[in-house]
Amino acid sequence: DRDGKVLEEWEKTSNKVMSEYVALTMVDMMRGVTQGGGTASAASAAGQQLAGKTGTVNEHTDVWFIGYTPTYVTGVWMGDPKRKVSLGNGMTGGQGALPYFNSFMNEFMKGKKRDVFPDAPDIPAEIKSMVDQRKREQLEKLEKLDESRTLGSQYSGNKKTGETTGEGGNSNTATDPNGTDGDSTTPGTGTKVVIVPSSPRGTPKPAATVIPLVTPPPKATPQPGTLRKGKKGDN
Repeated sequence: DRDGKVLEEWEKTSNKVMSEYVALTMVDMMRGVTQGGGTASAASAAGQQLAGKTGTVNEHTDVWFIGYTPTYVTGVWMGDPKRKVSLGNGMTGGQGALPYFNSFMNEFMKGKKRDVFPDAPDIPAEIKSMVDQRKREQLEKLEKLDESRTLGSQYSGNKKTGETTGEGGNSNTATDPNGTDGDSTTPGTGTKVVIVPSSPRGTPKPAATVIPLVTPPPKATPQPGTLRKGKKGDN
């Protein structure tokens, strides 16, 4: 503090927060940002290997670029610290902040020893196991989705008769309040009930799907000689 009393002192210890595989895989991804096709492909640090990330806030109120070599990190931010003000529609991290980064880093890195990023090691067994598990879960979800689509197409194939047969061997017929079958085209208003197949014993029975049918009545056509009497001036 101001009196010279030590409040905190580093004990020269460190903790590992992630594996080398994760850290160096992220470095490889961030190097792609500064290469051809990346949002900061023009980034430069006197020929040193470089990784980084651009950033652009909505309405272009804040833009930045944070870039790093294997040894040094430099960040450049542009914006108003007191309020959100647009810097202009064409202002992005790659267009606005990156030139300042290059101007500083190209001069700062001159004559410095050339460092290289190490390659990522092979994927650890625990991470590979996790990746494989995620793949299996995704495949199971896709299989369930395909099954539900197949069942849905089977149900739609029975709509004309309004009758389906369930796995338990039972069949159900849907009718509307007018006493016609579930696919009636008789003019009027009714309710079509599509019954899903019954489930085997011991499992919950799925609910039926109720679809309202609203069919306008046919428009009456005047017969010859029965035209209504019109007002004067009417055709």
